[in-house]
Amino acid sequence: KTEVAKIVGNTRIFSGPFDLGSDQTVCSETDLPVTLTVDKNQQETVLWEDGSYESQRLIKKPGTYTVTKSYDHCSYSDTITFTDFSTEVFIY
Repeated sequence: KTEVAKIVGNTRIFSGPFDLGSDQTVCSETDLPVTLTVDKNQQETVLWEDGSYESQRLIKKPGTYTVTKSYDHCSYSDTITFTDFSTEVFIY
């Protein structure tokens, strides 16, 4: 991923891409909760798919989670999916 930054003087305004990690298959009873964290500068905003805007989010159940980090005309989004192991279909 290429990092994009807007520089004003010596201040880096947009800190660029981040990575929530790879999609995960979890046993929700033992692997969750987990905390997802987006590093951001003070000027940047964070918006999750549920409308929350904190840089950290506690994930308590399987699902797909998307977050966008923005400043001015720059933005970057990432998505991670937690699939419950008990819902997976295995073919032997």
